[in-house]
Amino acid sequence: APVAAAAAVFLVYPIGQGSFSDGMPLGISGTFNFMLVFQAEHNILMHPFHQLGVAGVFGGSLFSAMHGSLVTSSLIRETTENESANNGYKFGQE
Repeated sequence: APVAAAAAVFLVYPIGQGSFSDGMPLGISGTFNFMLVFQAEHNILMHPFHQLGVAGVFGGSLFSAMHGSLVTSSLIRETTENESANNGYKFGQE
């Protein structure tokens, strides 16, 4: 996948635009300029696949947080009144 992405950005897109000066240059300022020009010319932020990708990243973050909350809430305290409250935790439920 990284090779295909690099080929698309550095070879396919400039050939399609008709000039290698339209391709993404190396370096951070050139990359940011390429991203701004690409957005201005193609409105990539409104593309349905881009929107699905952003929703997928946010959804993955949400599910990761919910999973962490579920795992954390399953740590049940297993002590009696004669034990210290600082005694260890145990996974699972009884």
